[in-house]
Amino acid sequence: MLEYRLLKAEDTAAFYQLSKQLDQETPYMLYLPDERQENLSALENILTTTNENGFLLGVWHDTEELIGYISAKVTPLQKVQHTAYIVIGIRQAFRGQGIGSRLFIELETWAKQKSLHRLELTVMTENQAGLRLYQSKGFVIEGIKKDSIFMNGRYLDEYYMAKLL
Repeated sequence: MLEYRLLKAEDTAAFYQLSKQLDQETPYMLYLPDERQENLSALENILTTTNENGFLLGVWHDTEELIGYISAKVTPLQKVQHTAYIVIGIRQAFRGQGIGSRLFIELETWAKQKSLHRLELTVMTENQAGLRLYQSKGFVIEGIKKDSIFMNGRYLDEYYMAKLL
């Protein structure tokens, strides 16, 4: 059984463990394996403040294992308060089951309630599964960040993607 709920301060340790697991399972998250430092107090602060000016929704398997999340960060700067930057991560064993689609549906509901106009993200051009998910949710490629990522001895490009609500 899956449960979707906003992450709170008491979920800090579970969110840290999920992040570490994602770093191990996929090359498409920003951190390399073993690069993420354990600073639970700073992470707790991030969880607390994200839901004040953003959105951080977790998905739990059998109510005890955090297996994925989606976050949206909104800057307080007035010229861009209509925009949220998105990050999503789902454990490999749970991908391809519609969880990503459900997370985006929940995110879009929240974004409309907040009168946001633009959702944006970046994705490595090699991440075909991510690209398909984002396009299926209405995101379009707006540009390319050339040599944005250096990984495995080579530079990789990222797509800038956005969806207007």
